[in-house]
This record gives sequence, C-alpha cells and structure tokens, in this order.
Amino acid sequence: MVCNLIVFQTHVIFWQTKKWVYIIDADLHNVDANEVYLKKRVCSVYFSENNRSPGTNRLKCNVIPTLNFPVILSNPDTPKATVVAIPSVDLDLCGKCPDDNVVSSPNTNVQKAIVKPSIDLDLSGVQELNGDLINLIGDASDANNLSLHAMSINDNDIKSKSVDAIKNANRSIIVSKKQHRHSGFLKNIYVRRVVDLTPKCRHLYKNALYFQRQMTNANVKKAIFKDRLTAATKFSNVFDVKISNKMTVAGLLFTRLQLHETKKEKHGRRFTGDKKMLSLSLYKCSPQCYRLLSKLFTLPSLKTLSNLLSNVPITTGINPIAMKVLKSYVEKLPPSQKYFSLLFDEMSISADHALVFMVRGITKKYKQPIAYFFCQESTNSHILSKIIIDVICEVYSTGLHNKEYRYDIYEIQRNNKYFQIIHLFDAPHLLKGIQNNLLTKNLIFTIDNITYEAYWQHIIDLYRKDSEMENLKMLPRLTNNHVIPQKFSKMKVKREAQIFSQQVSSLMAFLASQKIIDVDARGTENLCLFFDQLFDSVNGSYNKIVDSKKYRTAITTKSNHFDLWEKSLPALHSMAFIDSKSQKRQRPPTVKNWEKTIRGLKAIFTFLHSKGIKSVLPRNLNQDSLKNCFGSLRM
Repeated sequence: MVCNLIVFQTHVIFWQTKKWVYIIDADLHNVDANEVYLKKRVCSVYFSENNRSPGTNRLKCNVIPTLNFPVILSNPDTPKATVVAIPSVDLDLCGKCPDDNVVSSPNTNVQKAIVKPSIDLDLSGVQELNGDLINLIGDASDANNLSLHAMSINDNDIKSKSVDAIKNANRSIIVSKKQHRHSGFLKNIYVRRVVDLTPKCRHLYKNALYFQRQMTNANVKKAIFKDRLTAATKFSNVFDVKISNKMTVAGLLFTRLQLHETKKEKHGRRFTGDKKMLSLSLYKCSPQCYRLLSKLFTLPSLKTLSNLLSNVPITTGINPIAMKVLKSYVEKLPPSQKYFSLLFDEMSISADHALVFMVRGITKKYKQPIAYFFCQESTNSHILSKIIIDVICEVYSTGLHNKEYRYDIYEIQRNNKYFQIIHLFDAPHLLKGIQNNLLTKNLIFTIDNITYEAYWQHIIDLYRKDSEMENLKMLPRLTNNHVIPQKFSKMKVKREAQIFSQQVSSLMAFLASQKIIDVDARGTENLCLFFDQLFDSVNGSYNKIVDSKKYRTAITTKSNHFDLWEKSLPALHSMAFIDSKSQKRQRPPTVKNWEKTIRGLKAIFTFLHSKGIKSVLPRNLNQDSLKNCFGSLRM
C-alpha cells in the first residue's frame, strides 16, 4: 500500500511535531525535534477524512493523528502485538465529560479489530499516553471518533486517568480557541492562509468576502433605518395627537417640510407638490423675504420653483388657468376688496411686441397677469378695443364684482347691459412725454394768473454749474444720462422724476436769484415744482407723510389732493409747446391725458368713498406692477 505523505512548513506546524511524536512513536522522544521534522513523515492512514480541509489536499489546523496508532498497557510484561484493538472512545468536544465506559473493563472481549497487514506498528512508548496526550488531542477542535486500539486492561488506574485526561482535554479546547482564534471563512474550513486554497476555492473565497461585506453594510443600513423608523413613528404619534391639531394647514405643511428635509443633503431633498406650491406662494408674496427665509429654513430653490412654473401650459390670449385661479381667490374676498384696475401695456421683445394684461387690486394688494398677445409694432386701436372688452368680460365672470354692487359700480341701467369704464394713463409715462417735448420745444403755461416759459437749456445750465465742484454737488443724483439729450433713452421713465423734483426747483430758484444762471429760469423752476407735486399726488404709496411729501400719500377726504388738482387743471389746460423754429403753438396728447387722469382719479375716489372705502393709494392704479413683470421676464 502506498501511503500519502503530508508535508508542512516548519514555521507553521513545527509546534505540532512533539505532539505527534508523543502519540505515534515513543522511540523518538529523545530525538531532536528539528531532525524528526526534517526526516520523518506521517502516513495519511493516521488521519480521518474529517481532518482534511475542504477543497484542498491539506490537513486542518491543529489536527493530530487519531486512527490506527498503538496503545501500550501499564503492565510492562504485556507483549507487543502488531494488531490490537479496544472499544473506541468518542471524545466529547462540547465540554461534557464521557461516562465511565470510556475504557472497557478488564473482562471486555475484543469484538472489532482493525487489521493493517502492510503496516508494522511499533507499540513501544505508548505507555506514556497520559493527561498530556489527551491535552494534545484536545487541541484539535474536530478530534472526533478517536479510536484507541488496545488489549484488555486489568489496571483500574487507566480508567480513572482516562476520565481525568478527557476533562483536561475539554479545558484545553477552550484555551486553544482563545489562543488560535481566526475570523472569517478560513476558520470554518481550518485553513490559515488564502494561498493554501485551490484556485477555484480562492475565487469562491473572494466572492464570499465581497458578499459578506455587502451583507454587513445592508445590516448596518437596516439597523439605522429601523432606528429612524422607530423614532419617526414615536414622534409622529406625539405630533399628530398633541401638535398638528393646533396648527393651520399651511403651518402644518411647513413644519413637516422642515422635519423631513432639513437633515438631508442639499441635492437629496425631495419636495411634494403641496410643499412646492406653499413655497411658490411665499416667493410671490415677497421674493426678497423668500431669499431670507431660504437661509433660515429648508425651502425649495428658485430653480425648482422656476421649473414648476415652466410646467404650466400658457398660450396667447386670455389664460383660462389664470382666470380659474383668480376666480377661486376672489371668492374668499369681502366685497370691499373686489374692486380692481385693469392694466395693459406693450413690451418690446426680439420678435416684435407683446401686449400683456394684468389685474391689480385697488384696496388690497394682489396682482395677476391674465392674458398676453403678440403683435407687430403697436397694436391697432380697433383690435385693442375689442381685446379690452373681451378681457373685461372674462374678469367680470370671475366674481370680482359682487352682484349687489354691480349696478352702482358701473352705473348700469336696468334696461340695458352697458357700464362706464374710467380710463387712466400711467403717470410716469405722462411725465416722460412732458420731458420729450421740452427737449425741442419751449413750454408756456399759467399758474395763479402768472405766465411762465420753461426751457430745457436752463436744466442743462443748472447741471453744469452744480458739477463744477464735484465734492460739493447739490444734485448728486443728476448725471449726463439725465440731462444731456444725446446720452439718455427716451423710453426710460425712471429719471424724469429726478429731473422734475423739488430739489432741482429749489436750487434753480436760488441760482437764478443770485444771477448765477439766467434769471428767466424761474419759469423752468416753477414747472419742476408743479410736476413734482402733481406726480406725487397721482403716485402716492404711503398712508402717512414721508420726507415732508404731503402729496405722496393716500387719497382721503381730508388730504390735499383735491385742492392741488383744482389748481392743476387750469394750469394744464393753459400749457402749450412752441416750436423754436416755426413758432407754432402745439398742445400734444400728453397734456390732455394729464387732465383725463386727474378727472378719472377724482371720479374713482368719489365712487369708492360712497361704498365705504376711506382711502385709496394712487400707485395701485399705475403700471408699476406690469413693468416689474416685464423686468422679470427680461432677466
């Protein structure tokens, strides 16, 4: 029979050499361990199949020979035999002590014998098999089915020593596990190194490690989510019972938004449609306030809100979605807040022009673009008239006008369906028209029975005198873009209010009195003061007097607006522009539109006052809201 020889590296199993010597051959006890390790080999018949590592041709770690080794009885006169046998002893590796029948009694008959005729076993030296041997056997965690072949034993000491030895073996197993503890899959197959595996097993080992890491990560995530779920469930119960019932719908939605999204990464936040609509409502109320709130709380970005608005289908003409939203909003308003002004203007775009209509509240701040149309150049008056009528009818259908006020508001006759529309002009554009005409023409007008003549050249002279000393300028806001005709745009309406102002009028009057500029500039000085006060009266936005501007306030029965308007109407009626070349008197539509606007404001306030409204802010009737809308579209 050819034996399979097992070869091990010295630094790995050299410590096992002495153990094997004690078990197999007592004649080698006095031989140097290095010599035994280098020259001797152990046949594979001494090891069971359980001692081999799965997938390899190597032995498991810490195994010892457990089969076919000789046992010498304590009686030295017992002759050696080639083949001997005793009932097998099964070592319990779980720490349980074997019963008293571990070693057979002296009268036990030999029932089984293992015969190996091709191997001559030397039984010498086995008499030293004592507690040390059992300890060596116990070091192997898989030392199962240890079969000891011996003859009948008449010595009772063997029995007691065997029991004690097996108890010591159980303790040795625990110590061995502590000293040779290896984590991972290799421990289960009793392999120390990955290189000892076959290529196929090595591949399976790497895959097993990968999936083990994946499973560990999944378990960690599961534990985290489980804790979060437990905490969320606990908090949800408390929140729903004790807190949510005491909050408004908007407050509850905002609170949930903070609780759900604050701890998430910036790009990992997800907002529901209701949360986006709430944030969009906050943004529309005040974009500046929304930017501040975004720094303090977790809110959707402006890009998210813009994408939300881009999903709304909008086409030319009257927008049915805007009308539906406006109708639902108006249903909640009291009758006194259902008065509105209809604004429309054309915006120059790269295609050509866009005509936009917007609804703006008079007594309450709300605004809503409701329609837009593309047109070539300016809209034809006949087409514009038809569009205005259609838009007014659609706005009326939203319920902005309560039925009980219907007849009074528009002075509707009971036998027909006609009503009066009060038409107003935008005050900044009217002021711009006065300036554009004054650039090329002189203006003659009468105030308090005194006739004056205004020149644009007086404003240029004032600006140049004021600019001679840069550090002591009295008019720091005026620049070349305000005064020099070649450097400012005729369509910009921002700078006209800075030209026709009380500050310019006061400085011009002083310089004219000191003859620093032309004395005839008193006419231009009175014109600047006149339009400063008139513009404030039709553009007021405060309920109180601010910066000593008594006309830049709300229109009330006790305000000074009506006195000023009574004086202004004759002055406007007397205004005429004289062409410096032809000396012809012209009265452009700008002057006439000023008169219509003043009469319209008086009529509007008289009617609203009769309905219980005590004050009206004139700025709610101009086109500032529409211009701001154009500005946001151009950005």
